[in-house]
Amino acid sequence: MVEMNGGGASIPRAQWHTRVTGLVFAWMVAAATTAVFRDHIKDSSWLMVHLLLLGAVTNALFIWSWHFAGAILRVPQADRADEIMRLAVLNLGVAAVLIGATTEAPVVAVVGVLFVGAAVVMHALAIRRAARRSLPSPYAFTADAYLLASSLLVLGIFLGGLMEAVGFDDATKARVVLAHVTFNLLGWIGIPILGTIVTLWPTMLRTRIAPNAAKLARRVLPVMGSATVITAVAFGFGLRWLAALGLLVYIAGFVATTLPMLAVARTKRPTSFSTISAALGMLWLIGTLVAFTVRVATSADVTGLAEHSARLVVAAAVGGVLQVLLGCLSYLLPSMAAGGPSIVRYRNDRAERLRWPRLLLTELGLLLWVAQMGNATLALALLGLLTSVVVITLTLRTPSKETAAAADVKRGLPE
Repeated sequence: MVEMNGGGASIPRAQWHTRVTGLVFAWMVAAATTAVFRDHIKDSSWLMVHLLLLGAVTNALFIWSWHFAGAILRVPQADRADEIMRLAVLNLGVAAVLIGATTEAPVVAVVGVLFVGAAVVMHALAIRRAARRSLPSPYAFTADAYLLASSLLVLGIFLGGLMEAVGFDDATKARVVLAHVTFNLLGWIGIPILGTIVTLWPTMLRTRIAPNAAKLARRVLPVMGSATVITAVAFGFGLRWLAALGLLVYIAGFVATTLPMLAVARTKRPTSFSTISAALGMLWLIGTLVAFTVRVATSADVTGLAEHSARLVVAAAVGGVLQVLLGCLSYLLPSMAAGGPSIVRYRNDRAERLRWPRLLLTELGLLLWVAQMGNATLALALLGLLTSVVVITLTLRTPSKETAAAADVKRGLPE
């Protein structure tokens, strides 16, 4: 139910996250459908990656970066009117970009790019305003990560729009594509993931954050932002060795940020689907980054890198970004939905259903696909991920108090 208050829209937190998660999952399903029917769809790889990253992941980042920024900065988020507007502008823009690019209608695509850019600017300004009126927080670096990522996405969006509006020759377009991917994947997606996982990871493990985690993240954040810009600019000008150096610095920052995660995991091992999926996703991200860096350093030039590295980009998106996202959602959504402690425990148990088959399908499919064992193997990985989407969606149902109490008794807890 939406309550109007002074021109605003007040939606209870549980209802809000249940509804907007459907938006994220819808884009995921569209990406998976494209992958399954890729032989019958023009530019299917481009479409699948953009449905996933521009559609599903960007929506998730809008929703959850605003949520975490509000929680960390202690800013009320009862009025959803502005957030609804930002998501509406974003999704109209995403739809226009995808329609324009796939139907060879550059004007529609460029209008879509402008809409997406406007949504990103509105999102960043909202976080900036929240930061200005908040009390000091040791975890404010998370909001800083979101602001930095938004600025890098604007640059990536600009390059995407430029490619739709201008007819580049093949060599120039390859360089622009690499710069575009760098800003979007390393900047818009990689930096917010790291900025969030620093504090969310110990929470998922139900333990305390490592003492040096926040300080280390604050120091590494500008280094990773600078490395992203250097790498993108180097790609744009065809400077292969400078791009490789920028990637190495980014990887060093990535590893440094995750060291406190490893320290926490040694004391409290990840055993749930949420923590295992997030950990595997981080491994895929760092693994594909290292593989891509090696490819950049050993290539004759950057012209052919965009085409030859497309498989690594998909692996980073599906194996890395999507696994981290689903792991986090598997932890967050059961507790965000309505209900008391017993109902949350019930949902958490339900989120673990088919845990190992889901993970095995995803990892096996991805490994076989990266090894070029056929496009059908990617469908295997997506089947595992879509099963997780279904399982997570089903956890949002609110059980009766009797059902939740019976589960507690079975678990050995008092009634």
